[in-house]
Amino acid sequence: MWEALQFLLTGQSFGGTPPLSNALLGGTEVGPDRRGYGPVRFLTPDEVHAVDTALQGVSHVELRSRFNPRDLERNEIYPMVWDQPVDELFDELRSHFDLVTACYRDAVAKHNAMLLWIG
Repeated sequence: MWEALQFLLTGQSFGGTPPLSNALLGGTEVGPDRRGYGPVRFLTPDEVHAVDTALQGVSHVELRSRFNPRDLERNEIYPMVWDQPVDELFDELRSHFDLVTACYRDAVAKHNAMLLWIG
């Protein structure tokens, strides 16, 4: 659901405006692209903090208001499952969103940098 979350957070499948665009696909590229989704990316502790703050500002209600399976299908957002029951799809997206936000919250608490990689 990484591309769907990226789309819901930024309105784009790749790119967008930081700090939300950094949540899944942001940061400084490190090394080669080995899997076709781009190289590993690095976020500094300050960038991690900015992403965390931005994610904390996105409620489940707001995320749900951005969720339109037809938009995701029309924009060919991976994974192409957008004909499934809407509530089930959103529950899965929300679950992944919660995991991402928890990861950022933990990294901020530990003053950590972060590596991002889609594989």
